[in-house]
Amino acid sequence: MENDLSVMRVFILFIISFCCISSIFAQSPVPHKSQQILLVISEDWESLQGKLLLLEREGLEQDWKIADDIFTKPINIQLGKNGLAWGQGLYINSNSEGNIKKEGDGKSPAGIFELTHIFSYQYPSFELRMPFLLANSDLLCVDDMYSDYYNELVDTKDISQDKQDWNSYENMLRQDNLYEWGIVVAHNSPITGEGNGSCIFIHIQKGEGFPTAGCTSMPKEDLLKLIQVLDKDKFPILVQMPKEVLFQSSVFEQYIESEIKDFLK
Repeated sequence: MENDLSVMRVFILFIISFCCISSIFAQSPVPHKSQQILLVISEDWESLQGKLLLLEREGLEQDWKIADDIFTKPINIQLGKNGLAWGQGLYINSNSEGNIKKEGDGKSPAGIFELTHIFSYQYPSFELRMPFLLANSDLLCVDDMYSDYYNELVDTKDISQDKQDWNSYENMLRQDNLYEWGIVVAHNSPITGEGNGSCIFIHIQKGEGFPTAGCTSMPKEDLLKLIQVLDKDKFPILVQMPKEVLFQSSVFEQYIESEIKDFLK
């Protein structure tokens, strides 16, 4: 009887250990609740351009698929004028080797980030499935790292003058069309690290070959397609990193990695 109990204990411990090890290796940094991914891949950390793919899955237990019915080929995008650096989001890389995004470094954030809002100079004439912000003269993005509102989109009408403690900010209603349409990237948010970068968006590009100050930009027609597809109930995220890092980080399972590589050819 004692021998039987000992064998049973060993068996139970084995099963528990196996399950724990399996869960560790099976875990992906992509949030389980996400069903939409904007995947941005660059050649390397210094790249000023990259490719964007839209990935979707019908259910939380379903396989990821490239939405090639919406985009038949990858979208050409522009990155920061100094390339990429690890940002603060849903995925923190412990082997970043000092390549961390900082305020004013001219680098786009690498990592995984929630997409939270759509913004525009005008109200949309089409149905949106995301929260919306009107980019008028009252809407600012605070990039002063010493402000209580650092890295926040604020409506100045809602904040009394004595509380407006920022010395630098970005007008969301620009004099050009770069912010005519855009997507808010939750980088360095909601927990904000002082000086870790602010005001990161996906927006309209200035032109082919024109890098950004740290955002991700693309042609207006492609951005509008994305905006009409994104759905808050599908917890859309941005996955953005160099290709060699992406395919070494176990972000995706092997089956979709192969499809991504084929689609990029």
